[in-house]
Amino acid sequence: MKAYCVDNINLFNILYPKFVKSCQIKNNLYFMGLDCEYICKANTPESFEKSKTWTLQQTYNISICTLQIASKEMALFIDIKKFGKILDQRLKNILESEQWIKVGVGLNSDIRYLVDNYKLGQCMSVYDLGVLSRAKSEDSLSSLDFLCKKYDLGKKTNANSIYFDWGKDNIDPKMTIYGLQDAILSEKLGRKIILDEDVVNDNDFSIQFMDGRETEIVQNEEKNPISFINEFAQINVCKPPKYTWEELDNKMFICTCTFEKNKTYGTSKSKKEAKTMAATEMKKLF
Repeated sequence: MKAYCVDNINLFNILYPKFVKSCQIKNNLYFMGLDCEYICKANTPESFEKSKTWTLQQTYNISICTLQIASKEMALFIDIKKFGKILDQRLKNILESEQWIKVGVGLNSDIRYLVDNYKLGQCMSVYDLGVLSRAKSEDSLSSLDFLCKKYDLGKKTNANSIYFDWGKDNIDPKMTIYGLQDAILSEKLGRKIILDEDVVNDNDFSIQFMDGRETEIVQNEEKNPISFINEFAQINVCKPPKYTWEELDNKMFICTCTFEKNKTYGTSKSKKEAKTMAATEMKKLF
């Protein structure tokens, strides 16, 4: 499962088309797992006070901090604290649209808090799998762990989530994996319970982040611009960038980066630095 930590709108812009495509199950119909992590005023008063900078209101003394969404191919861990008070229109469309089927355990509460924090309209096609499971069986339990065990879909990594402060500026990898697994497992459960698909328990909760490491979060703003453009090309099925150099009389090098009908330039005494400068300029265009 490929997972992406999204903490800025530029990275979301890159990943959004691929995520939409991976969620499509029929023409104009999409299916995804959804989960939120939040803080409450009673447990984390300092972070809750800060949350007024990224939410519009907190009627229930609850503030959403992160939003996890997953298809069967990829998952996004969205740190919406970094997006400001106005939720991106595409995220609003996903949450409100009846064409987007959203599944999760305890999802009714998550949606209630999202609607409150960001003053959303009615969110349609929301299916709380805990409620559905109780309606279809005699089970009194409906937690995510219980349902995953019941349907043999794997289990979450153990973590003392009660101690997590989702409102802090930098979220560590353990917390990220914990949140992502909720969305990933919810998507699997949804396909089993709602779509009646045969879902295999692959027992693989190795989450591959953008740089290929399993436990380190990549901040897009710190990513090497050359890597950024290469990943952009891969995600959007573009031809990779082309780099050419010209040596000047004063022993300087000019590197030309050609990508998607655009050209940018970098000048330095070393080819490597000139290439990085040209890629940096190209990155600004995307």
